[in-house]
Amino acid sequence: MPLKGGAEQEIRVPGPLTLAYMIDNGGVRNGRLLAPGSSPTWYWPPAIFDLATGKSTRIPLAYVSDFHHMSWTPDGKVMACALVWRSNMWKFTRHSH
Repeated sequence: MPLKGGAEQEIRVPGPLTLAYMIDNGGVRNGRLLAPGSSPTWYWPPAIFDLATGKSTRIPLAYVSDFHHMSWTPDGKVMACALVWRSNMWKFTRHSH
């Protein structure tokens, strides 16, 4: 729905990412929506959605995190809040005495 009122407008998202749940106030600029995308994995990568076409573009990063809040800065850069996670996998085995 436009900020100044009016009819609702569907945002079609053909893929590859779909919109995750959170859209922030500063997330729309020049017809582009900046928001976390949902992916086949269980984390939310940062993405840009073209509001005219619905196509999504993942923002490439050298690490994996859950992005929750994303906004455009006044100079057109991306500002985001992400939850970084780290994990270890352990295998426990029973020793016979």
